[in-house]
Amino acid sequence: MAKYRYVTVKAHYRRTRSGKRALVKAHKRRVKKALIRTTRGEKFRRLQKQVALHYVGKKVEPKYQRKYGKTYSKKEAMEVGRAVAGKVFWKKYGKKRGRAILKRER
Repeated sequence: MAKYRYVTVKAHYRRTRSGKRALVKAHKRRVKKALIRTTRGEKFRRLQKQVALHYVGKKVEPKYQRKYGKTYSKKEAMEVGRAVAGKVFWKKYGKKRGRAILKRER
C-alpha cells in the first residue's frame, strides 16, 4: 500500500521575500496519507458506529420499547448511535458553531 497520495493544490497567492504577492499556479503535490484530512462526516460516522456497537443486544429502556422492542438490533443500534452522536455534537459545539461546521462540510 502506498504511503503517499497526490493532492491537487488550488491556485493561490503567497508573499515573496521582497514582500510582493506572487501567484502560485495550481499543481499536484505529494502528501503522506496520514496527513490528508478525513472525508466529510467521517468522524461523525466513526462516533456513530462506536456508540452503536455499545447498544447492540442491550436491553431497551421501557419508555423506548414501543419503538425498538426489548433489545436493540444492529440497525436500531445505528439509529440510536446517530441520535446520540448528534446530541454529543450539538452539546460540544453549540448552535452557532455547529451550524458553521455543517455549512463548511456541505
